[in-house]
Amino acid sequence: MARITFILPELVLAGGNRVVGQYAQELVKLGHDVALVTRKPKRQRLRDILRGRVSSNTSAQVVTDYFPGLENLVTYISSDRSLRPSDLPDADFLVGTWWETVEWAIPMPPSKGRLVHLMQGYEMFPWLPRDRVAATYEADAIRISVSNWISEQVRKHHGSATDAIIHNAVDVDHFAFRPERKNARITLGFVYGPMEIKNSKLAFALQDVLTARGLSCDLLAFHSGPLPVALQNRPGLKSYLQPSQAQIPSLYQQCDLWLFPSLEEGFGLPIIEALSCGTPVVATRAGAAPEIVRTGENGYLCEPTAEAFADAVERFAALEDVERLQFAQRARSTVTDWTWADCTQRFMQVLGSHQRN
Repeated sequence: MARITFILPELVLAGGNRVVGQYAQELVKLGHDVALVTRKPKRQRLRDILRGRVSSNTSAQVVTDYFPGLENLVTYISSDRSLRPSDLPDADFLVGTWWETVEWAIPMPPSKGRLVHLMQGYEMFPWLPRDRVAATYEADAIRISVSNWISEQVRKHHGSATDAIIHNAVDVDHFAFRPERKNARITLGFVYGPMEIKNSKLAFALQDVLTARGLSCDLLAFHSGPLPVALQNRPGLKSYLQPSQAQIPSLYQQCDLWLFPSLEEGFGLPIIEALSCGTPVVATRAGAAPEIVRTGENGYLCEPTAEAFADAVERFAALEDVERLQFAQRARSTVTDWTWADCTQRFMQVLGSHQRN
């Protein structure tokens, strides 16, 4: 059995942390020795508290939702200093899941484990220190990517090969299949995020375009931060702030279609979660969408414009009930043949090929 340490960034409600939780659960089931190391939430400055600029501490919810039963494996280190070798147990593999955690891992001694970069995104964002981020893609590491797109970006821009592409899976029991929809108006769901690359504003533009075309629709959104004031009272919008993992499947199940409007994404977990619930997906070609969404079968691939998304919604809205049921069944069948146990088996095959003698 292997000793595997995952270094996590601050525990926020993000898909990358949830993926690590799934791997950790499966690895523990197989008898591997797993450790999870993360930084404590940063202390709130008095100035920010007085000005009402306090960010919510979601670490407790992340541990509860993403690492159930593994709480004793999580070690918190100070956010006010650099990571030290003494913060990490000796291990066979040391897994970084975000550029900064890979940067922390690079100088660690060999006793802390062979460096593994679990690439869940291509993180050369303009607001990050690009030279430092680039160095993490060029370090001596085992590279595992969650989508073909990430692997291609790392090869093209850094000349680094990827050892394996392992698509994420979905818990099909948790994200249960419910084919029937009884909405008075077509309901479109999406994850709201303020970053431009999430392209969330497309959902609202789409609603306006459809209304102008004579097809009224409702929107359902869940989000980890407050909605802008201008959107809070938008007609036809239901929003859910930081819903629990227990609640999220029901949100997918309420929607006729799920929107994935991102301009750039590493994978896109909501794609496979929605499909598992029987909700077809209207997606851009970001992340793993081109590898998963098949136009006319389990959803539609579109250009990232409201007009293109509206064309897809209209095509779906024109279907008979029996055709929508077939869409739902095909959506579900997309995700049932690949499990987190399969992901973990492949993950360990890759690591095993690099095991020190």
